[in-house]
Amino acid sequence: MRLLVISPSWLPAFWHGGKVLSPPMCLPVLASLTPPGVKIHLVDENVETVNLAEPADLVAISSMTASEHADAVVIGEAENQWPRVFADFAAGRPQQFYRTEERPELKDLPIPRRDLLRTDRYLAPNLVQTARGCPHACDFCSVSPMFGRRYRFRPIPEIVEEIRSLGSRWLGFTDDNIVASPRRAKELFEALLPLNLRWVGQGDLSMAKDEELLKLMARSGCMGMFIGLESLSQESLAAANKRSNIGVDYEQAIAAIHRHGIDIIGSFIFGLDPDRPGVFRETVAFAERVKLAVAQFPVLTPFPGTPLHERLKEEATSMRTAGSTRYRPFCVACWSTALARAACSCARS
Repeated sequence: MRLLVISPSWLPAFWHGGKVLSPPMCLPVLASLTPPGVKIHLVDENVETVNLAEPADLVAISSMTASEHADAVVIGEAENQWPRVFADFAAGRPQQFYRTEERPELKDLPIPRRDLLRTDRYLAPNLVQTARGCPHACDFCSVSPMFGRRYRFRPIPEIVEEIRSLGSRWLGFTDDNIVASPRRAKELFEALLPLNLRWVGQGDLSMAKDEELLKLMARSGCMGMFIGLESLSQESLAAANKRSNIGVDYEQAIAAIHRHGIDIIGSFIFGLDPDRPGVFRETVAFAERVKLAVAQFPVLTPFPGTPLHERLKEEATSMRTAGSTRYRPFCVACWSTALARAACSCARS
């Protein structure tokens, strides 16, 4: 059997024809879960073109929303479902939807088939996941709906074994919040000390309050952390239910992390309902003042399955039902906020 697994590209020319930052790990993970004897071809459309004439018995496409165009849709994590999906297709009895409420325990997982990736096309090809889930319920975030609000941790010896298999000192941790459980994070960083690594990860500002944790992060090779700062406004943080950031002195927290030689990639969201026109200039000035290594400014987007999506859908339905003259169809990038509605030309068309 021939299996083609595709990760669709970002917007055209998003990477400007150069190397892509990192591979979509869904591809090598699915390959590692596929039965032996299957001929597998992984295609990341960001680095190579999909050959529509390529012969394949089964094509799997990783996507956030795909039910309108697929013969079968697998919802959720793959470990508990992919073997069953593959068996059904092999027997010619595919189901329309596959979903399980039981989330997989992250023990004895096979090592992802990175050998099937075009690793030369990525700036950071070595990615490792140590945990899934998040107890927070930020309005805009898909992590909790997708992976649950309970942390599930991989055994640390298995993580170390996978890292050793990479044969590289440089890697990135894909956990959405690698410092969320300080006790477990310290155990992990202790185990990394003998490996002489250089790594980047993601976390929240709570790390700034734990000097022991910061010291271990730096000693274990942490070079930088991606942190969702989201907004400088307490009102906007509350509107987004970003409780972990409310009341935090951003400048002090960032300075504490910087003192340990750890750079910060800060992410802010533009388009939260309390935002005002001055938010753009104020946020960029803050990013420059506190010397963020990198700053990104995504527009608030209501991904399906998030609390934000459900709330906006209800609001839109109520406005249509009430016959409000204020209702207009908005583009997906800006329909959620009063600020963007005023700024975007689609709101006036």
